[in-house]
Amino acid sequence: SGTENSVALGSFSSTADFLNSVALGANSIATADNQVHIGGRVLSGLTSGTASDDAVTVGQLQSYAASVQATLQSLRNDVNALQQSGGGTGGGTVDETR
Repeated sequence: SGTENSVALGSFSSTADFLNSVALGANSIATADNQVHIGGRVLSGLTSGTASDDAVTVGQLQSYAASVQATLQSLRNDVNALQQSGGGTGGGTVDETR
């Protein structure tokens, strides 16, 4: 019971009564079992995740968002070209604000 398999490193850090938890750095306090708490600090120097249960980096998210935006723009262009050539049913252009 209690802090079994838990570690707290840093002044005023604590795992309280949580199991299998880690509190890293001053004033870091674990608030749940099986938690790693870093006290609002930035975790940096990470490699990009590759497995389905890996964390994602900001760089990976930005790359994915840019890819989605490019695909959406390409689809808008295709729909607009189709509509302008008379192949569409509604006429006009695709609203790019959506």
